[in-house]
Amino acid sequence: MTKVEVLLDNLEKVNKFVNNLKKFDCEFDLGTSRVMIDAKSILGILSLGLGQPLALTIHKSEDIDEILNTIEPFMV
Repeated sequence: MTKVEVLLDNLEKVNKFVNNLKKFDCEFDLGTSRVMIDAKSILGILSLGLGQPLALTIHKSEDIDEILNTIEPFMV
């Protein structure tokens, strides 16, 4: 399991982020200290609010380098 912080501050970034995660066959959780949602859910991400750093948990050890390279533009 790997954890990183991401910043999604507009709808375009949310769409790109979700589309990038959907390329991988693993689970991703995204949230704050109080709420966690499925990171592949646009509506879930919007419910968390835009413009604040969010914790992304990646539940896969294989392909972690490829996943991190894919989401690097969103990482804080």
